[in-house]
Order: sequence, then structure tokens, then C-alpha cells
Amino acid sequence: MKVGSGGQPGLTDQSGKLLELMEGEKLGGSVVRRMNNGMYLINLKGRQVTATLDTELGESTRFRAQVVRSGSQVELKIIRNFEDGFNSAVVKPAAQSGVQTEDGADAVIFRLLKGTVPGVKEGDTLNLNIVRTMGDGLKLLDALGYLFKADIGQTVLNTLKAQILKTDPFLELMVMKTPIENLDPLSVKTEVGKFDFAALLKSTGKFSSLSLLNLSADDIKAAIKESGIFFENKLANDEQVTGDEKFRAYTEKDVPAREAITRLQLVNVLMADGLVSYLKTKDEDVSDALVRYKKDDKGGGIMYISLEFSKIGKTFITVRQIGDVFDILVKSETDISEMLKNAEVESALIRWKKYEQKDEAVFEVKKDSALHLGGFDATA
Repeated sequence: MKVGSGGQPGLTDQSGKLLELMEGEKLGGSVVRRMNNGMYLINLKGRQVTATLDTELGESTRFRAQVVRSGSQVELKIIRNFEDGFNSAVVKPAAQSGVQTEDGADAVIFRLLKGTVPGVKEGDTLNLNIVRTMGDGLKLLDALGYLFKADIGQTVLNTLKAQILKTDPFLELMVMKTPIENLDPLSVKTEVGKFDFAALLKSTGKFSSLSLLNLSADDIKAAIKESGIFFENKLANDEQVTGDEKFRAYTEKDVPAREAITRLQLVNVLMADGLVSYLKTKDEDVSDALVRYKKDDKGGGIMYISLEFSKIGKTFITVRQIGDVFDILVKSETDISEMLKNAEVESALIRWKKYEQKDEAVFEVKKDSALHLGGFDATA
């Protein structure tokens, strides 16, 4: 496949702009159509260029090829074996490259040929999505639609964060891995698979419980902070752990409680879209509550609370922040709409609807976690 000539590795697109290619680079393309002069119009790196193909390809055919030189010409050599069609990153620990990471985070540097991910700038942050595990054990990664291979070691998540360090003369990415990503994936799958809210509520709750009388947002925050899911964070920051439920579980050798909280912590990390926790109550007429907070893409979020009252039955509360106003929807088995009309909450609109069991699906966290766990071997 001859695509250009001259000393500059590359070819011009239909607008006359140079599409730079690196010798040895492997890239994907597709056929747009065959032209009257026998050449093909093809897509490369999001640009349309003309090329002479050394083989017959039909319209919309996708291919992988490597940039090679043949005398003064630049050519694309079609790669027949799928797994051979991708650039491989040279991977080194960040410390060996002299790169300082925040808080001593575990990080590695990926070095790739310039232009492997077109259009990025130094300082950009992007997601690397794991597409599949290749036959040689390397992971095939997708960055903004462009693919390359790398040896990333053990990981339980299918998305990694990367920061662009350099774009010239090589593309360098700093890839950050959280502590959970260094765990054995099978072990994490097993632990998350055992997670059960009923067991969690049964085995925990010996720390100070909430009273619904004069309850405030600060009370809820404090109760969640003491629930055990922030235990390791407290230790890392030399914070007080007395009163923390996981600390109690360790000191009293309460293995069921400790394991239940650990599974909840894993679920929270895997979902990575907010927080799931629980609230224990002192009131005999009120059940313990499940709480989930989900971030949105506008800087706000939604909180879901599920509990049961002896007089009004199962209750599901949704609190949605819209600017400076809170939209509060209360769903209960008993109609309490008249009662809520008299409720006064600053900057809040309160509504009532009939309780629906389907709302509880928001707490099916094992299902949500599975979407982020172990998706390595999907077909590319």
C-alpha cells in the first residue's frame, strides 16, 4: 500500500494538510471508496487521504497496517494477524523516570511513538479503557478511540487514569493505579460477590447510632464517617479512629463486621460514582437505613435513602440538588402527602408519591460493581 513519498514521513489529506506518520507506527484505517483512477480514499487518524492499495479491499473494510519505508517512499504494510497490529508501550515505574507523583501514588510511565494518540496536549488527562487481554498477556488499551498494547500487571478495574507528560519526541503517559488495582482480580470478584446489605446491617452498628429527633446533615455525615468505610483513610492521615466501626471490629475481633465493611469499601471503589453506606438508628419504630449518593456531571448529585417506619411502612427518599434548591421526593406505603404539606425545609421542595419496590434497585450494588470489574476479555 503506497501512501506517500519524499523525506517527510506522511501524506497530505484532501485539504492539502500533512498527515504525519512515524516509521514503525501501527495504525488502523478503513476504506471509504475506490476512486476512478484505481486509488482508494481511506480514513487514517480521523483524516481522509488517497492511497494505492496492493490488495483489493471493499468499501468500509477496516484494516491494520504498519508504516514502513521503501526507498524514498512511505508505505503502509497491511498486518494480517490482529494481535500484531498494535503499538506496544515501553513501561517503566515513574520513580525510575524521575517523575514525582502526588502523595507517593503508585504510577508507571507508558512511552509510545509520537502521534499514537493524535491531538492530545501535555497536561491532558484521559481514560484508558481495557478492551481485552491479548495472547501475549498484554492488555489492549483504548485511548480516545486509538489502540495500543501495554503490560499493566494486575488490575481489577477496566478503566485507568492517565496524564500526558510529553508528546514529542515520544508520547509519554503517566498512568496512576489506586491501591485496589494492585489486588488480585479474582480475589476482589470473590469478595464483592459475597456482599450483602442484610448481612452488613446485621453484623455492624455497635458504634453510636442516630436518633431521628433533630437530625441534621452533619449528623448523617458523622455517622457515615464512623461507619468504617473511611478507616484506612483515617489511619493514613493520622485522624482519630476511636468510635470507628471497623476499628471496633478489629479491636473486638469481630470478623463478620470487618469483612462486611471491607466488601462495602471494595464496592464503593469499583463503582467510583459516589458513595454507598448505611445508617443505624436508635428508634425502635424505624429500621436501619441504606444510603447512596451519586454524582452527576454538573457538580451536584442525588441522594437515595431507603428505610422502613412502623406506621407508614417502607419508605424511599430521593434528594436531588438543582442549583441552590433541593427537590425531595418521599415515597411511602402509607399516604403522608398532607403531613408533608406542613413540612418546612429551607430551600427545598417536598413531594409525595406511592412507594414502588422497583426504586430499591439503586441499591443492587453488586450488579453495578460488575459493570466495572473484569471486563478484560471482551471482543475488540
